[in-house]
Amino acid sequence: KQNDAADLEDGWYTIDRICGKKKVRGKLHFLVRWSDGTKSYEPKENVSEYAINQYYVRLKQQQKRRRNQK
Repeated sequence: KQNDAADLEDGWYTIDRICGKKKVRGKLHFLVRWSDGTKSYEPKENVSEYAINQYYVRLKQQQKRRRNQK
């Protein structure tokens, strides 16, 4: 993939979305689904603020929908 090679040169990888989070030794890690379909837990400092903000917006919307279905 041409785009992946450019991402590697810049040191950035394309995130499809953040699927979850957990704490490891007191540090927040996010479960990232990469553009190639693979998933991995990454420390917060390795994930863009934009992706993190989008994760929390989506999480809030899901919680709101669940409350409205009751």
